[in-house]
Amino acid sequence: MAAEDSKRVIQRLIDAHGKGDRSAFQELIADNLVDRSPLPGHAPGGKQGGKSGFDAIQSAFPNLDVKVNDIIAEGEKAVVHLTLRGTQSGEWNGRPATNRSVEVQGVAVLRIVNGKIVEHSGVIDSGRLHELGAI
Repeated sequence: MAAEDSKRVIQRLIDAHGKGDRSAFQELIADNLVDRSPLPGHAPGGKQGGKSGFDAIQSAFPNLDVKVNDIIAEGEKAVVHLTLRGTQSGEWNGRPATNRSVEVQGVAVLRIVNGKIVEHSGVIDSGRLHELGAI
C-alpha cells in the first residue's frame, strides 16, 4: 500500500473517532487486528476489541476532538502524532464522569494492509489523564 493511501486510511480513522462514526471505524479495522496497547480492561485485539475501545472512548468523551499533528508513512507502516481534547462527561475506566476537560498527546504506530488497520501500538501522555483522575 502506498504511503499516501495509508495516510488516507489513518485520517478516515481519526475522522471516525471525532464524529463517533462506529460504522466507518469498523470498516477500517481488520477482523484480526493485533492491538499491542489496548485500553485497560478491553480485549487486546480483533475487531471486537477495537470496537470495545472505540465505544468506551466515545461514551466517556462524547465531544472528543482529535487533531492529526503529523503522519509519517512508508510501505505498510505509519506513525501518527495526535492531540486529543475532550470533556469526560461519561464513565471512564470505572470512574464516574468528572466533567473536566483534558488534552493529551499521543503517538501510534499502525500497519495497514489492503486499506485496513491490522496492527496498532500506541502511547499517550498519561500524566494529563492522572490530572483528570481518569487513571
